[in-house]
Amino acid sequence: MKGVVIDGALWSIALIGVAVAAAGVRAVSKSSLVVPQPLPAAWAEPRRFAADSIDGSVAYTVANDPFRLSRQPASVAYAPAREGMVPPPIIRAPRPNLVLRGIVGGPPWRAIIEGIPGHDGGTLLRQGDTVAALLVRAIGRDTVIIKGADTTWRLTVTRSR
Repeated sequence: MKGVVIDGALWSIALIGVAVAAAGVRAVSKSSLVVPQPLPAAWAEPRRFAADSIDGSVAYTVANDPFRLSRQPASVAYAPAREGMVPPPIIRAPRPNLVLRGIVGGPPWRAIIEGIPGHDGGTLLRQGDTVAALLVRAIGRDTVIIKGADTTWRLTVTRSR
């Protein structure tokens, strides 16, 4: 019984839909026809780009690496033959063992420092000097501050007894 009622409801909805569609078609056919507007004339000659502007755009795009967030080239060049290989480990140079042997003068102070890579014995340095990628930040009466790439040393004079 329930199925007969559902079937009847579906048929009546379908008939109503057909009637509405027919009324819409009849209303559209009675309306006046729209005359198409002519298309605007095309350019007589296509625009040409100057070769320098294209070369300049290419150079700008290549220089700014548009597909990288950092806008800088990769640290490792792409090589399809190396795909899937594990990169070699990064070996960092050992940190030098810096020793403050003494401080000379009065303001401005100078420091005698041993252990600087590439220098034998003590090296006399002033504030602001850079030696072997080490920057002398400050020199005080008994303290020297040296900044390296990833380390800052605070050296003090040790008194011998």
